[in-house]
Amino acid sequence: MADVVPFTLGAAADLTDRAIRDIHLKVKDEGFDYYKKYMSITTGVTDYTYKDSAISDLGNAGRVLENAEIDAESPIQGFDQSYTQITYGKLLRVTRKMWYYGIQKRDLEKLAGSTKRACMRHREEFCADRLDQALTISSA
Repeated sequence: MADVVPFTLGAAADLTDRAIRDIHLKVKDEGFDYYKKYMSITTGVTDYTYKDSAISDLGNAGRVLENAEIDAESPIQGFDQSYTQITYGKLLRVTRKMWYYGIQKRDLEKLAGSTKRACMRHREEFCADRLDQALTISSA
């Protein structure tokens, strides 16, 4: 991992400036569940890899005339699909002075929640990209 420069008091001098009374944390709305509308979600999986398979349904039934033979059909087994759990992460490095004199003093502890929102945005973009790629391939 590359050495990341921590968030220091020098990077945000307004946090220690007594003339500035209020500092607001700019955060987007929490609307990060759009992917659930177009992705199949399986919850409660505790295994590292998850596998599933499928069997097709039967086709439409036909009208049976008198003394006629009824059509027979067998289901078709689908492909096996494996899913592997993936972990995403983001790290916010701050110095001790920045935490005590900048973040805590200005009541900006919510800044630490930015890491969660960064992961949620990544999930939304990843799912949207998969949908875009599927539509691109099918239209070609």
